[in-house]
Amino acid sequence: MAFTIKWSERAFKSLEGNFEYIARDSLKYAKIFVRDIRSQINALKETPILGRQVPEMHNQNYREIIYKSYRIIYRVDTESNFIQILLIRHGAKPIEADFLS
Repeated sequence: MAFTIKWSERAFKSLEGNFEYIARDSLKYAKIFVRDIRSQINALKETPILGRQVPEMHNQNYREIIYKSYRIIYRVDTESNFIQILLIRHGAKPIEADFLS
């Protein structure tokens, strides 16, 4: 059974912010970035545990996919068959403490 993908507002804003940052240098590569991120996320519909457990979190339902230098952090809800995209963050940036709690 395919999982449904839901985006948190924080994830949508982080994707938008990354797009804007990349677009400063190249609109073409910013569009490719968004396309590729969405492709990575869509792969989760059939394989929700594709990513690894988020190292900073001690809960196997919180997982991440690494795409180039970016972390796509999501939560898997197997009871409801949905995946919530939580954050898209450059790997060099730390994750805020409030996100981890």
